Amino acid sequence: MIRATAFMVAFLTLSRLAAQEKLPDYAAWATACAKLPANRTLRGKPPDNAVLPLRTFAEFDQALEGFHVEERRGPLAKADAWVGKPPDAKVFFDATRSWYGDADVPFQPFAEKLVLPSDAVAVVLGDLHGDIRSLLRVLDELNRKKILDGFKLRDAKHHLIFLGDYTDRGHYGTEVLYTLLRLKAANARQVHLVRIGSVRRPRAAQEASRRNQ
Repeated sequence: MIRATAFMVAFLTLSRLAAQEKLPDYAAWATACAKLPANRTLRGKPPDNAVLPLRTFAEFDQALEGFHVEERRGPLAKADAWVGKPPDAKVFFDATRSWYGDADVPFQPFAEKLVLPSDAVAVVLGDLHGDIRSLLRVLDELNRKKILDGFKLRDAKHHLIFLGDYTDRGHYGTEVLYTLLRLKAANARQVHLVRIGSVRRPRAAQEASRRNQ
């Protein structure tokens, strides 16, 4: 039984590593996204699935799973990382449920404490609204200035803070979220994602349905 358990742990670990290796590096991801038509040229129409760098959510799930694992064991899992009482972990970390999808799931507003050292350098980015091109232009510049090396921050004193409004309006909310998840996975303690802003659930649902067809 012990040997079987050890084998399963090793197998799952190797499977996760293999999946991680399949994820594109920053250069490949930026090149793929550069081929996307600009939101303005689409005039409200969705882009052709053939040009999307993530054609199904199976690819997105690889990045999302890594994010969930990190958040469950990271600062959010520590009571002293919260302002006031921490949320109910059984509900808050249950990715199969949502407060707007299940009537029995309470809305749990929260605020995590973030205290940066005095020598920290913070790059703060505002609303993205599904505009992957704008996000990648900023990241390209940070790479050019040697602040980033691909998705990875070069210096421990550098922090990226995103202020919310990641989706909505533009058609590339999925690409924006994927990019943020990759940044977070590469810099778990240096990339901070504020969970706030307006998200039009009908548009998000429409995008999800289109990509899964």
